[in-house]
Amino acid sequence: MMYSMETAVVEWSNQVNECLEQHSGQLTVEGQFPLPIQEYEFWRQRMTCMHDIYDQLVHPQVKKMAIILEQNESAYSASFKEMFKKVVRAVVESETIVVFLTPLMNYLNDLENTAFDECRSAIQPIVHMLALIWVNCQYYRKTEQMVILITEIGNLLIQQCRTYLDPSEIVKEEPDSGMKKINEALDTFNYFKLVVDEYRTNVKESCIQQGVEPSEWVFHSSWVFSRIDAFIQRLELIKKFFTCNTDYNRLEKVEALGVVGATLSQHLANLYKEYQDAYKNFTDLNMDCLSTENDVFLKKVGKYFHVIEDFDHRMTTIVLKNFSDCPDAASTFKTIFMFGPLLSRPVIAPKIDHCFYKLIEFMHSDLDECKLTLDRHLASQDMLKEAIFKNLPPASGAMAWSMQLLRRAEALMSPLRHIDHFFRKRKLDELCQSAPEKCQVNLKLPLLKRDPGTLLMEVNFDNQLIEILREVHYLLQMSGEGVCDQEMPPDFEGLIPKPVDEIKEKLPSETLELFEEAEPLREAHLKLNQIANAYNTVRQHTYTVEYPLISTEVEAFDKSLAPAFKNLTWKNHDMDFIDSNLDIIGDLRDRVLTAHENLQKISIQASLWNAIPLYQGKERKYDCLIPLEDRENIKESRYREMVDAAEKILRLVAVKYTLFFIISWSSFCRLFTKV
Repeated sequence: MMYSMETAVVEWSNQVNECLEQHSGQLTVEGQFPLPIQEYEFWRQRMTCMHDIYDQLVHPQVKKMAIILEQNESAYSASFKEMFKKVVRAVVESETIVVFLTPLMNYLNDLENTAFDECRSAIQPIVHMLALIWVNCQYYRKTEQMVILITEIGNLLIQQCRTYLDPSEIVKEEPDSGMKKINEALDTFNYFKLVVDEYRTNVKESCIQQGVEPSEWVFHSSWVFSRIDAFIQRLELIKKFFTCNTDYNRLEKVEALGVVGATLSQHLANLYKEYQDAYKNFTDLNMDCLSTENDVFLKKVGKYFHVIEDFDHRMTTIVLKNFSDCPDAASTFKTIFMFGPLLSRPVIAPKIDHCFYKLIEFMHSDLDECKLTLDRHLASQDMLKEAIFKNLPPASGAMAWSMQLLRRAEALMSPLRHIDHFFRKRKLDELCQSAPEKCQVNLKLPLLKRDPGTLLMEVNFDNQLIEILREVHYLLQMSGEGVCDQEMPPDFEGLIPKPVDEIKEKLPSETLELFEEAEPLREAHLKLNQIANAYNTVRQHTYTVEYPLISTEVEAFDKSLAPAFKNLTWKNHDMDFIDSNLDIIGDLRDRVLTAHENLQKISIQASLWNAIPLYQGKERKYDCLIPLEDRENIKESRYREMVDAAEKILRLVAVKYTLFFIISWSSFCRLFTKV
């Protein structure tokens, strides 16, 4: 009988251990791509399994068996107890995790039922739920569990994206619509990575606020984003494919200029036909363009890009020939606008740089010709009369001639306005892309930071925020959409061509919100800088013998200011908190500096008599005899000087005492009376 019971204990223990050794990341290890619902089902099934085992272990017959094993001092009695403890812990763990994962599943179900191009707004609440689970669920506060769950959410986003883009048909989309979808997908995945990284930096602070053991998300980004990064690379590759299509589709309407224009146009037509054949052959292939697990698409698109590279080299030859046949600036500009973005392709762009220098020479030459024409006609009335239209009177004819000359000059400069427009647009786009992240990251920095070695502090206001504030300030000023409180340079208006595009509606909301808070931030920065300077002055200028007298106040101030190093950020700064601490440290600094000034005055008073001998020769000559007849008066005068100096010194000592030992006015008067 004992043997049967002990055998049952061994079998139970093996089954329980086998069940507990299973982990939710097994599918990922096997190379599959599980979704969050499988994580939830894993823990729900474990909860059910552990409940069944627990019900068996608390059955009366099993309890009786445990008693028999213990009474007979069986070696398996301890194993049975340990197994029972493991089951109880597993029941509590699985129940708790299921409770916390259930609300998350509701958000994920909503995400799964949302179109991918509309799911961006659902990402931040989901990651916020992950942070709440990490902070509040001790059983899920493990790096490996969070890595598994974030990876599975990434798998869900990839699945949604594949449904949205249609892996086998995406390359057959029209370039414009396909590019739009790809950009939306890239924006969504990059936003997901940004939100996860943002919460990863703040989760430890949340643990401290909740009073739980501080625990960070210490996993490397590649642990959770490896598949997403590979998917993003695939999307970037398809984006490159669409860019190539957009560029080469321009060849359909391109006609070369110059004396050999017909020949070049025929070459372009042949090249466009070959491109269409290559494009059709590639898009007719039936393959999964979004699968990062096989390299079929990579091989095919690599061959396609190799063909396109050959087309680029041929295009370079045609473009250079077309530029070489351009006799003036006007035809050069026509060539530039005709080929358009084709000139920016990586193979073509470096080869045609010298053509733009030639364009500048054309422009200089034409503008010089306009200037010479104007000067010659203004210098000679006869030439001016000849230039005037025959059917116009002198004044009107002269004005018409000058307007023609002006149009000729403006025709040279007008294409440059488009170039300037593209430049401004690119610069504004760069700002709009980088500014939101800079705002989000830097506004969450604590107000102050401290050097752990010297204990000195400084304001923790990143220069990136100052840069953004200045950018928005001047951009709104240039566009006429903002009010500038500061006096502008006299030549500022002359430096800005009019009109400047309206840009306020193009700026990200984060930058405008930051700009609206510019004055409160400036005031907070100014006062915090005063706090840091005052505190550093106390730390650096207090003598070693003085510091013990104010150490209690310094420690109390450190405790009072502690939130500025942890919880208070530029997004939630408290001006009342800043003002109160500024008053405290300002008073302490003033007292320390006043005490030092008084010490200097004491030193001056003491030096009034110790530098000059009591008795000395006439006219202070050291080789003369000391006159003794007036020694009593000299001694009396010196004594009065010493008494006066002593009184002043005692007063200064008393004042210094009050500076280090804060006492009431009545106490100070009593102290001074005693002195």
